[in-house]
Amino acid sequence: MVRTQIGPGPGKYLLPPLVGYKDHDPSKYRNPQYSMGHKLGLARKDIGPGPKYHTENMTTYGKAHPPAYSLASRPNELTAFQGPGPAAYDLQNAPRMKEQRPPAYSMSYRHALQHGFETPGPNNYDIPTTIGPKVPDKHANGAFSMSHRYPFLSKEVSPGPAKYDPTSPNTYKNKLPAYSMSVKHPAIHDRGTYPGPSNYYPKLAGKGGYSFGLKTDTSPYITADDEMPCINR
Repeated sequence: MVRTQIGPGPGKYLLPPLVGYKDHDPSKYRNPQYSMGHKLGLARKDIGPGPKYHTENMTTYGKAHPPAYSLASRPNELTAFQGPGPAAYDLQNAPRMKEQRPPAYSMSYRHALQHGFETPGPNNYDIPTTIGPKVPDKHANGAFSMSHRYPFLSKEVSPGPAKYDPTSPNTYKNKLPAYSMSVKHPAIHDRGTYPGPSNYYPKLAGKGGYSFGLKTDTSPYITADDEMPCINR
C-alpha cells in the first residue's frame, strides 16, 4: 500500500536564517555586522618617516662613537696688513693748523643743468567761491534759487462763498409741511359705459326739501268726535 502525502515537508517552511545580519532568527543570538569597503588609494607615498634612523650607536646618554676627523683643503695664508707708511704722506704741503689759510677751490666736471623748480601756479588751485551758502570761512547769507516761470493758474483756485449752499432752516427749526406739484395729467377721452362714482358712494339721509306733486285737499279731516260738545270736568 502506497502512503499518500499527508502534509508539506520541511522544505515548505521558510525559517529565518542564522547567517547574516538582516532577517536573522530573532530567537538566536545575532553577532555584530561589519562592512568591508574597497581599498582607498594613498594621496602621497611619503606620509611620514619610517624606520630610517640608525640607532645602533645610540645609548641612554647619547651617541657613542670614537673621535672622528675630517680632511679639508688647505686655506690660503693670511697676508700682513699693508697700509701706507709715514713716507707716503707729504707733510711739507700741509698748511699749519694754527695759521690763517686762504680759501681753496676745487674744479670738478660740469654737472647737468637742473630744471627750474616746477611748482603749480596760482591758477592750479581751486579756491572756494565766496558766492552761496557753502563757504567754509565766510558768513553764509540766505540762498535763493531762481526757477522758470510757471504757467498762470485759473482764477478759481478754491471755492468761494457762493459755492456753499446755506443751511436749511429745517435743520435747526421745526420743519414745515411740504407740498409737491405734479404734472398735469392728460384728460380721459374714453367715454365708455362704466359705473359712475354714485354707485360706490353710500346713500346718506339727505336734508329736507320740496318736491312737486299733485294738488291735494288741504281741509282738515273732521270726525264725529270732533263735533261733540266739550264738558268741563
